[in-house]
Amino acid sequence: MTAKIKILLALVLVAVMAACGGSNDADGGVDERVVEDIKNLDDEVELPPIPLECFDSQEEFEQCDDDGLLPDECFDGEGFILPECDPTEEQGTESPELADDDGDVVPAVEPGPEVVSSGFDPSVDAFGFENYGGEPGTVNLTTVEMQRMYGDEVCANLADGCTLSPPARQWMEQMNKAMAGGHCEGMAVLSSLFYYGESSPSTFGADTTGDLEFPGNDALQREIAYWFATQATYPGGAAKVNESPSAIVDKLIETFGRGTNAEEFWAMGIYQPDFSGGHAITPFAVEDRGGGIVDVLVYDNNFPSETRVLTVDRNSDSWQYQASINPDEPLSLYEGDASTKTLEIVAITPRLGLQEGPFEEGDGPVGYAPVVGRDTDSVEVWLDGDANLLITALDGRRIGWLEDGSFINEVKGATSTNLRFGVDVWGIEQEPVYVLPSDVRQFTVTIDGSQLTETGVSEVTMIGVGFNMVVADLVLDPGQQDTIYVDVENDEYLALNYESDYSDSPDIWFGLATDDADYEFIVRGSDIEPGGSFNVALDFPSGDFLLNTTGQTEFGLYDLLVVRIDDQGEYVFSTEDIELLPDDTMFVNFFEWEGDGSPMFLDFDFETNGTIDATLVLEDGGGEYVDFYDE
Repeated sequence: MTAKIKILLALVLVAVMAACGGSNDADGGVDERVVEDIKNLDDEVELPPIPLECFDSQEEFEQCDDDGLLPDECFDGEGFILPECDPTEEQGTESPELADDDGDVVPAVEPGPEVVSSGFDPSVDAFGFENYGGEPGTVNLTTVEMQRMYGDEVCANLADGCTLSPPARQWMEQMNKAMAGGHCEGMAVLSSLFYYGESSPSTFGADTTGDLEFPGNDALQREIAYWFATQATYPGGAAKVNESPSAIVDKLIETFGRGTNAEEFWAMGIYQPDFSGGHAITPFAVEDRGGGIVDVLVYDNNFPSETRVLTVDRNSDSWQYQASINPDEPLSLYEGDASTKTLEIVAITPRLGLQEGPFEEGDGPVGYAPVVGRDTDSVEVWLDGDANLLITALDGRRIGWLEDGSFINEVKGATSTNLRFGVDVWGIEQEPVYVLPSDVRQFTVTIDGSQLTETGVSEVTMIGVGFNMVVADLVLDPGQQDTIYVDVENDEYLALNYESDYSDSPDIWFGLATDDADYEFIVRGSDIEPGGSFNVALDFPSGDFLLNTTGQTEFGLYDLLVVRIDDQGEYVFSTEDIELLPDDTMFVNFFEWEGDGSPMFLDFDFETNGTIDATLVLEDGGGEYVDFYDE
């Protein structure tokens, strides 16, 4: 064997010993794979170890060979040093170091990056199917999940299972509509719950998360929807870290260092710079690359079973993520820093117990307003559709989108929160959910079509403790603006005025939850003039639902639906073609209505002068309940 070959193989062996920990076992043995390479060794031959200094440099190794210190008998048939000649075997030293051309000592093998991991393995612990939206057949929240999340307080009655109160049902419907954009939050949270032992994939049909089937698995789909919704509850969505990317990394390192014994685990949220959309992913390891660069290893549910990387630069306190939120679209770069607040981690364990919704009283912040102290009179405002919202308080303070596309918040205590759903989120603008504090009781909601390129249909929903108001089927042309005037007085008087230049009338819904019974009212103008006002109010102390035509200049026809839910059951009254002239007021005496097919009493104040001029006793038209909801 030539000296050149000896040198090469010896240096290879040194690298192998360094990478595998050498031969420092108590019994002085070597790796079995090395033993296999030297199986022809003659045990009776005694060979001296090669001097350690021979490995100081290539030149020193060649000199040792010239001096006869590298006998051929020290090498096996493939050129590897036999254990009898291995200097680390005899001297018990650590793996030898080599010198570079300048004589500086360097490690034989460079150390790898420092990794702190929870142990989560995307190939096993992540879902095997990708994030999904509102595909046909998909199941989301039902009454069962709402009762599980909030308890019996969301039930108008428990006579035959749970019948949701109108505010709770509206909240559920808004949440289900949001999930049409994706279920990433639910998938990020549930995969962690499975891994940390708070739930089990076996409950849903498989031994591991990666083996779970999606098609036809209604139980799993409802479970994902449940955990998606907890981002909008208290205390579920309240505990988060978003001070800076570095602070997030530090918290993850602290958590991951405890493995499955961690007291907390996290879902990570990433957002567009303008917060028009968000996505949730599952962090599971932190890899320090040196020089202030840190990789956060994540499971992105748009990429089943894969390990992906979000990079944090501690030097600039910034982050980057190479991703496409839609699995079918090319990758794109998303980034932010400490000032953008576009990266956050949200705690999962607060979601495990009963939650509080914006429609019920409790001890913590309402819904999306964790930064506001407990405010039982706050109101959530949702928009479903492609238009933008601008909310203006009575004193002129504003929150929402201006006509030029910029966002503004001048209302102290008001918040705007974007849901994390994450399929098409990077390609669309999703309206945030607004929370107005208790000092904003009178306000306008402008539905702005300035950014529209074609006619669209929108829906505005307002939810407060014990009530909800909905303006549905708002038809908006590009550049058109419609306005809703809202008045909430101590939950005793709710008033809504809608103005539009469009010829179609929207549906206006009121919901009310009381101790004795819950009520829902739906009214629509079936034949009214365009450009007029549409005024609806709910006077709780008097038990009246009011429809007023002030602002109209022509005769109109109106349809009415009333629902009563009490401990005995659910009762529906509907009628069509109620005739009203301009400036008339109609009073629906819902406290006097007994339900169960009984007639409804309607009082009329013609010209709205404070005098009841006529009373109609209307029989239930029947058969309209489903039509109202389906349309």
